Amino acid sequence: MSTGTAAELVGRDSELALLRQCLTAQHADDGTAVLLVAEAGIGKTALLDATAAHAAQAGMRILRVRGTQGEADLAFAGLHQLLRPVLSRTHALPPRQKHALEAAFGLEDDDQVHSPDRLLLGLATLTLLSDLATETPLLIVVDDAHWVDSGSLDALSFLARRLDGEAISILAACRPEALPETLGQAMRSIALAPLDEPASHALLDTQPTPPAGRHRMRILEYANGNPLALVELARCTDPEQLTAAPLPINRRLEGLFAAQLAMLPPATRDVLLIAAAVDAPDLSIVLGIAPDAADPATWQPAEQADLIRINGSTISFRHPLIRSAVYQAASQPERRQAHLQLAEALSQDFDRRAWHLAASAFGPDDDAAAALEKTAERAVGRGATESAAAALERAAALSTTAVRQAERLIKAANVLAVDDHVERAERLAAHAAGTSVDEGLRRQAEMLRGWALSAGLRQGEAFTHLMATARSLSKTAPEAALQALAVGAAVANHAGSDAFRQEVAAALDRMPHASGLHRLWVRTAIDLLACRAEALAAVREALAPRPPGSPPHSPREQIWLSGMAWLLDETAAALRFGRNCNPLARDRPEFRNRQMALTYGWAALEHGWWPQTRAVIDEATAAAATRPLGRAEVYVMTLEATLCALQGDTDQAHHLAGQVFDLIGDEVVNQIRARTHWAVGLAFAASDDHAAAFTSLRRMFHPDGAPLHFHASPYAIADLAQAAVRSGNTDDARTVLANLLNTLPNSRSARLDGRLLHAQALLDDTGRADDLFRAALAEDRLAPWPFEHAQTHLAHGQWLRRNGRINDARAPLTHALEIFQRLGATPWASRTATELRAAGVTRHTPAVHALGDLSAQQQQIVHLAAQGMTNREIGERLFLSPRTVGHHLYRVFPKLGIASRHQLRDLVGDDSSAD
Repeated sequence: MSTGTAAELVGRDSELALLRQCLTAQHADDGTAVLLVAEAGIGKTALLDATAAHAAQAGMRILRVRGTQGEADLAFAGLHQLLRPVLSRTHALPPRQKHALEAAFGLEDDDQVHSPDRLLLGLATLTLLSDLATETPLLIVVDDAHWVDSGSLDALSFLARRLDGEAISILAACRPEALPETLGQAMRSIALAPLDEPASHALLDTQPTPPAGRHRMRILEYANGNPLALVELARCTDPEQLTAAPLPINRRLEGLFAAQLAMLPPATRDVLLIAAAVDAPDLSIVLGIAPDAADPATWQPAEQADLIRINGSTISFRHPLIRSAVYQAASQPERRQAHLQLAEALSQDFDRRAWHLAASAFGPDDDAAAALEKTAERAVGRGATESAAAALERAAALSTTAVRQAERLIKAANVLAVDDHVERAERLAAHAAGTSVDEGLRRQAEMLRGWALSAGLRQGEAFTHLMATARSLSKTAPEAALQALAVGAAVANHAGSDAFRQEVAAALDRMPHASGLHRLWVRTAIDLLACRAEALAAVREALAPRPPGSPPHSPREQIWLSGMAWLLDETAAALRFGRNCNPLARDRPEFRNRQMALTYGWAALEHGWWPQTRAVIDEATAAAATRPLGRAEVYVMTLEATLCALQGDTDQAHHLAGQVFDLIGDEVVNQIRARTHWAVGLAFAASDDHAAAFTSLRRMFHPDGAPLHFHASPYAIADLAQAAVRSGNTDDARTVLANLLNTLPNSRSARLDGRLLHAQALLDDTGRADDLFRAALAEDRLAPWPFEHAQTHLAHGQWLRRNGRINDARAPLTHALEIFQRLGATPWASRTATELRAAGVTRHTPAVHALGDLSAQQQQIVHLAAQGMTNREIGERLFLSPRTVGHHLYRVFPKLGIASRHQLRDLVGDDSSAD
């Protein structure tokens, strides 16, 4: 039959060979992750068991987890099951990682410590398992992954994405109708096909009584290659089971199992129902409830029917469909009674008790709802937000009053929103708003729904909802109305819609109570140049030393100030706010704001702190891997596309940009759209395809030359002018430049002035180019933005050389080359070096150029190692195991022409000041 060892498997030779390749790949120091996807009964567990047996014979250590319906909503139940055999090794983890793991498992007593961040929990899991794998190669087996709790799936997917250099492999299995998206994205999926006809015949031939004739042909027809169905139908002696109307294979199999149950003694059926309801392998739970369970004779009929397996203190159903058949065959009162008995028996296991109380409820039930609410609170404290939300949503359904229902729905939506599950948060908030009879709760729900919509990609719907909320609350709850307007202003900024901005401005004028930083943020978001002086004063005041005893700015205010500073081109101030609030920190949940981290990432990119930009990208990408994509996640892809273009990884830049355009479709997100066109234009420019670069950059402006996005588009004017000069599109570029010069007010930043002067110099036909270049570079006005500073020096040097002033060209070209090389802007450094050679200067190419040949992750590791950080410290920063860090360093040393770690500082310099 199709269960057991490899020798017993029929028709699965190719699948077994493929899975064994997963294990042999470890000899190359690279783990693999494979997910088997197939319907129930197809033989997933048999393949996992056979592969695990082969791995054990080869000397690998095996850790296993099996998902169950009964534990699907229990916080980190799956991860605890996986790591329980090795929890004694957690003492060797770094303190923060050790705390994260202990807190997730409810072993941390300090209530003052914040709940663990899912990325830190994933890193703790990776570090623990990586340390184990240095002793013995490791195989992780995950069966019935569709029933593993979401928090554990997040940790497993985090691990699956980081097996490079690890002696760890992961084999998982799940059903296609419930494929966990997190695992599907992180692992290589293999769809298991049914057995072919020869293999199906061979399997039938192995049965105790092989069917023959028409009976065999009917079994083959109904089973359709499903091994479990073939075996069970071959056992069937009831002709009606094979002549009834066609059913889905799961239902047919459950019917076969139910027929077997009917022949069991009542006492056996009773204990089987308890075992099915508890859905856990611990036999002692059943023994504590059913007196007959202590008698082996009670279980014997079920064992003889091959329905269950008892091994010492554990009990398991031979297949999950048997458990389902047992449970469904019982009457509703019988199931309720079983869950009530379990709730009483599990009085010290509060979370399991709560879910059994909920399963026993018949209609609204305050006690069950209150127990689930307590379970949700514990889950939040352990960082299991989806488990918490599931408990709260079920508690809401069991609530006896509309007010308590709304309160619990809002709590669930808040939990999900904090953890970036914005789509589910929006759905629950909408449900709460639609059912609440309390005005205050309805207001909370509407505000939360507006925020959740704004964090997704439905920006038009978000704006409409937020503005309607602001209008409806303007008289009864003016502070709440202003909060809705502040989020609406952010949406208007991202959308870049003139109509949106005008509507926000009009709404603000109708709010005379609005004042201070709240009002200033709204104005800056929709028209920053009109209030530049006032906003600039507020940013600088916020950075000045505060009088003793004065209250600090709230998290929301610091987020606004950071955004204002970045919009105003006070880049250093934006970075300072970002570092003060530590947007990447995992121990201050009040500052876990994706938009603030993004602001920090863009400011770091513009300021030349590209390793810090990469750190923002990597953390955001790691978090997005376990969450639906929202606006911030798509914006991160644009940020990464821009960084890749600047560093010369043009294929990745184009790939990411294509993904962004596919995701945003026709949504009103013109800031993302404009910046993505900019990234594509830079990628084409890096490849010297200036005509394509011009086409992409021109899309950042409307046909009449007006900016597609009022803030983002103008900064690309110098890149547009450069592409226009190289592609013969200067007249069109002059149209765009004229529009900007005529419409932008004089109260603009040194950076924007420098970009406009750079473009004017490139497009000049009046003999003023040299003066315009010098004006753009005067007083190092562009120095805080080093890439743009170097671009202007390069353009000036090119102009001087082409106009016969070779000696004058050497200084700006040399300065540009030094900056490009320091940044790692490889295409621009190469172009500048070519210009210098044409000017008669031959420069030795420093070894640092080899950094450009490394992957982005390897470059980060090299820079951090050069600062003196250990492999473990680097791993914590980059969410890698120390082993993987060492593996990367071992690979890059020959590429960099060095032999030891202490040479890194001399090679790349010390950029720790950028931290």
